[in-house]
Amino acid sequence: MPRPLLLLTAISLLPLIAHAQPAPQTRAERTNFEETSRYEDVRQFIAALEKLSPLIHVESFGVSKEGRELPLMVLANPPVKTPAEAAAGGRPVVFVMANIHAGEVEGKEASLHLARRLLMGDLRGLLDKLVILIAPDYNADGNERISTNNRVAQNGPVGGVGVRENAQGLDLNRDYIKADAPETQSLLRLFARWDPHLTVDLHTTNGSYHGYHLTYSIPLNPANDANIAGYQRRQMMPALTEAMATKHKFRTYYYGNFSGRAPRAPGEADTRSWEAFSPAPRVGTNYVGLRNRLAILSEAYSYLDFRSRVEVTEAFVEEIFRLGLTAPFHGLRHHRGRRL
Repeated sequence: MPRPLLLLTAISLLPLIAHAQPAPQTRAERTNFEETSRYEDVRQFIAALEKLSPLIHVESFGVSKEGRELPLMVLANPPVKTPAEAAAGGRPVVFVMANIHAGEVEGKEASLHLARRLLMGDLRGLLDKLVILIAPDYNADGNERISTNNRVAQNGPVGGVGVRENAQGLDLNRDYIKADAPETQSLLRLFARWDPHLTVDLHTTNGSYHGYHLTYSIPLNPANDANIAGYQRRQMMPALTEAMATKHKFRTYYYGNFSGRAPRAPGEADTRSWEAFSPAPRVGTNYVGLRNRLAILSEAYSYLDFRSRVEVTEAFVEEIFRLGLTAPFHGLRHHRGRRL
């Protein structure tokens, strides 16, 4: 066979060779869910996805207090690199952020698993209809402070997790208005630049014992747009609850914690209640709602084992993606109103 044809044949086989490479695994998967991914694990996992698929664009949307770049994956078919390209395609933009509290690591692992499935697995078709942004390790500095002494009440991973605060000791989920942290400033620029139609913020509970595998919330500020809030409460969340129960056998409900106590003597008042979090805009889900955009807070149940918490989080975000293909939040994507 002539040499030029040999070269042409080798070049034509490159996509097949790349596709034959094994898909990356997260540190959680490699350790049988005894450990969670470090910053370098996340970076290496994303780099491996870049080599395997042309449908991912990776950029840094900011730098942490200690100088770590904050990776953002942009997944779409055809590929998208800029907000202008996303807008031109007319597809909803869904932003998934994880690890804002770096002791709550389930979303970090689940979002990496979802990226792999979107690029080369069973969720590949979703990228024809959605532009998906994923920031798997938002509190990168807190993630590197992994210790077995952190969040000891939750059920694993036995190798430990990071801390709630960033390197400044700030809770990044209370910093959306004062924006003291460089991470927050970077995230607000991301919102202004990409203006996602839906933001999903992944957490893990740290409180009451209850009967749900995952709890969730929508924006709680009473100043939110009534049409958007009504759609989320009456249509979006019931549909997700039903999908999680019928397709995945997971019980889900609105996030909260028990407060008060039962009567201890005749005539004493019953003060028990199920209470959500503050409606203040300094909390991320509320902030996004005040931008006239959809937002969902996800809270995996901390007393499940680590593997199960990752699985329920992954299933919940998967169903959010699927809802984006069938439900009328398409009609909200051109909603115009105030922006914070």
